Amino acid sequence: MGGMANASEDRPWHDGVPVRMQRQPKVPAGQRKPPAAAPMNPEVASSTSVGSGRNSLNRAAPARKAKTDSNTKKGEEDPVTRQMIDKRQSRRDNGPSFTAVIEKYRTGESDIGARLDKGLKKKETGGLLPKDDGLGVPVFVRKRPLFAHEVKKKDYDVVTVDTNNCVVVHNCQMHADLKRMHILHRAFPCTATFSELSTSSEVYSVAAAPLVTAAAYGGQAALFMYGQTGSGKTYTMSTIEKDGLRHLYGELESQGPCTEVRIAVFEISGKKCYDLLQQGHREIFLKETESGAVELLGADEPPAQTADDAFELLAEAKTRRATASTTANATSSRSHCVIRISTLGPSGRGQLTLVDCAGSERNNDSMYHDAQARKEGAEINASLYALRECIRLRRRQSEEARHSGGGKHVHVPYRSSQLTRVLMECFTSPAAQVAVIATVSPSATDTEHTISTLQTALMMAGASSDAYAEVKEDVPLGGAHKPSEVREVKPINWSSKDVRSWLGNLRRGAFKYFAESLPPDINGRALVRMNKAALAQVCAGGNHESGTIIFNEIRNEIDRVDKVLRQQRKGVVDANTRRKSGW
Repeated sequence: MGGMANASEDRPWHDGVPVRMQRQPKVPAGQRKPPAAAPMNPEVASSTSVGSGRNSLNRAAPARKAKTDSNTKKGEEDPVTRQMIDKRQSRRDNGPSFTAVIEKYRTGESDIGARLDKGLKKKETGGLLPKDDGLGVPVFVRKRPLFAHEVKKKDYDVVTVDTNNCVVVHNCQMHADLKRMHILHRAFPCTATFSELSTSSEVYSVAAAPLVTAAAYGGQAALFMYGQTGSGKTYTMSTIEKDGLRHLYGELESQGPCTEVRIAVFEISGKKCYDLLQQGHREIFLKETESGAVELLGADEPPAQTADDAFELLAEAKTRRATASTTANATSSRSHCVIRISTLGPSGRGQLTLVDCAGSERNNDSMYHDAQARKEGAEINASLYALRECIRLRRRQSEEARHSGGGKHVHVPYRSSQLTRVLMECFTSPAAQVAVIATVSPSATDTEHTISTLQTALMMAGASSDAYAEVKEDVPLGGAHKPSEVREVKPINWSSKDVRSWLGNLRRGAFKYFAESLPPDINGRALVRMNKAALAQVCAGGNHESGTIIFNEIRNEIDRVDKVLRQQRKGVVDANTRRKSGW
């Protein structure tokens, strides 16, 4: 893939096709069950309705239905029906318009770059950006290339890596009218950045080599790979492991006879740790010693005389690591993989810890998982949050230590997860070196998660949650705009404003007077639960004939929306079936 390959060490990026798993929705008591052949797709369907009783939303429509307004043209959009869009699909549909504006930014034809630089300088003056004072954790960002299967789905690149160590995410959005468009250009400052043309060896020499040198001379060092599922963490880490081991053994040999190098490889899944160098998925336990070190009880930590011996151990361990399919990666790692390399040489005891974090889960991914997979995803995200907090508070602790008298005590909660317990020495030793490599996807579909990854990484470096500059730019419609597919909202989910709008336009405004005087607490849920008498009293001035008309029209609207949603669900199922069949 372009400049990503690097001689013999860098292998091509994996271009796997994501696998979606459809979930069956929970159906409250009293509701009609959806057809088994059409599972709900959360990207299309509206929220599930609730309610029971004879006047609930799902009550069968009367045998005799009132005719709808004959003046309504077929296919004409209902002006009073609230609709929503799938923002990811909207981005793809209007890709040509968005990419034209992004390209102008990249070629310098617009003034957005200068405005972002000005915004970052203002944030730096206000103390909101990471400080280059030696206390924070350096954050390196690597952008992967856009894969072929993403291009085939009309996805496009919305991440720009600037030369001034800044990553810009172009957040493509629609206005509320579903016609006008704009882009929120958001710039994130980093220690160093790597584009899709950078090789993994280049990433290693800048981000990881100093940590390896520190460990070789008796220090504590840790490197984390952080990012969403499918952003290239494991790919980047594989080269760092190979280059790092060769570098480590070279440094140790240059100091004189090396006493010992031992390697432990284990995975953290939830609250348990499992040794990857032993067969049988054996559980191991963490024990804190009086000296502040963490022992791995029950773990196999064999010696490795040479770098080649270490490579063989790592290859054996990786075959036992837990993986599972997600929508972003067909073989995503579902656990944190920890490689702990302990050295004992002329400079004393050193330790290098490499952590390949499990892919942080986005809500859209987890919707297609079963209960166990969603639980695992929640545990992964919780441990990543604990890691972020420990790194952030470690910086605050160092800042307080610089004050006269040592400053106030800052507690670092490294016992809050198994992942942070393993790294306790890095949090308690002032001389320990820690670095983070954040990997991001360039895909427009992954925009929100890319932004979240960068914000989290910067918070690890000691920055505030708004450590970025943002500029909004309107996108001209031109001829490339394509109306996005809309999704209907069930009447039970209408707001009180939606109810007034619907009633006011019913029968060419026959009930407009009553709509304007509706109580503010009459929303969709209250409306669909009313019987004919209640509707007559509340919505028609006590006229029972009008109450019957409103009652029937509500049921007609319910049936119409249900029919549309069933067709949309069927379309999603058919599309998934074709994709799995290789069409």
